Amino acid sequence: MRNARLAIFMNCLRQLSFSGAVFGVFFMMDKGFSVADFAIFQSVVRLSQAVLEIPSGIFADRFGRRFSVQLSRILVFVAIGIIAFGATMPAMILAALLDGIANALFSDSDTSLVYDSLKKEGKTGYYPKFIATYNAMGLGVFGAASVLGAFLAAGGMPIQWLLIARLPIFLIHFWVARKFIDKALPNKAPKVNQTLRHLKASWTEVISSKSIMKVIYFNTIIHAMNLIMWVFYQPYGMAINMSLEIFGLVALVFAVAEGFPQFVVYRYTRTRKFSKLYIGLIMATGVLGLGAALLQNHVGFVLLIVSVFVTGISYPFTAAIIHKYARTKYRTTIASFCTLFGMVGFSVAGLVFGEIAGRLDVFWGFGMISGAALIGGIIYILFHWGRPWLYKRGKLLRLQAAEDQEREDDEDSQHKKSHRQWWGGRW
Repeated sequence: MRNARLAIFMNCLRQLSFSGAVFGVFFMMDKGFSVADFAIFQSVVRLSQAVLEIPSGIFADRFGRRFSVQLSRILVFVAIGIIAFGATMPAMILAALLDGIANALFSDSDTSLVYDSLKKEGKTGYYPKFIATYNAMGLGVFGAASVLGAFLAAGGMPIQWLLIARLPIFLIHFWVARKFIDKALPNKAPKVNQTLRHLKASWTEVISSKSIMKVIYFNTIIHAMNLIMWVFYQPYGMAINMSLEIFGLVALVFAVAEGFPQFVVYRYTRTRKFSKLYIGLIMATGVLGLGAALLQNHVGFVLLIVSVFVTGISYPFTAAIIHKYARTKYRTTIASFCTLFGMVGFSVAGLVFGEIAGRLDVFWGFGMISGAALIGGIIYILFHWGRPWLYKRGKLLRLQAAEDQEREDDEDSQHKKSHRQWWGGRW
């Protein structure tokens, strides 16, 4: 359990961000950038992470997950330095790229180290509890640090200093990462064809599992909505004239709203028939976002907090499904596919949000993105539940007849096989 304790401690250090609750204010007011520029910055962070999620997963699987974590700390150290002292949008984009690369290297590497150690000890049943504790404690630390940072900023401390305060933390983080036990020892640099085979084999496992494919689709929508609420609640608060002190308290409430449900529901995670749960969460999040967009006041802001609570319920289920159906050899890469689609979803949604907020306002941005989430849920309902309902009522007779004929043809071809061929294929 050493890796589990280290991973939780490292995540708490990672979330010790005193500037988190006021970073949007710093970016748009102190730096002088617009909401659209802020959206571009956030989308570049997530998009660069998304593009490198798979390569970084392969890198971690082949060269060592501990090394991947350490390298990520070096890159994020440089990124924070550029953000603190940079004054132009190109500098911010460079920092966003480095931050995205660092996130990709860190993502799933530390938790995979934990899962490997639990599997060796025959205790994989504890993994959902670990994920819930990992996320809940990290969010708690983030919330507490955000409250302190917001009060310091409201008292006159430059937000730039709050950013600089993170730099020593990353050095400690780098040192702590050396304590991980990594049984996947670094190998020699793989050949290109070996890397491509690894990627192809990982993707084959993804598309061969209906459960993984479903959870990737659901996670793309939920993760995008979750990040939209987290990233753009500060522009929403600025639009309704909230104070900096309130921003800090809101960050704490957001952290509790996301962390608490994860810590509660981990023991109830079941990997069968989870589709209804995810659809319910997606539809609820969309409705809450639309409500916040229409109200445009403090009550609407509360709906954003509730939406974070709703989306937070899903993460223990996602982790449990991915790690149940993914083999150890490809687990980090497969988990990276899930993160990849979630980040791409947010990158697109963030750019759309920024464009709409720049042309109209943030309320229109929340309304349009929430409507898109509802459409995503409706598409799944129509495709997976609507068609069987129509079949039962004889609405798709032609298609049903065609499928019946295809099934009969398959049965005829099976009868033509020899007894040896049949049982050879069966077993």
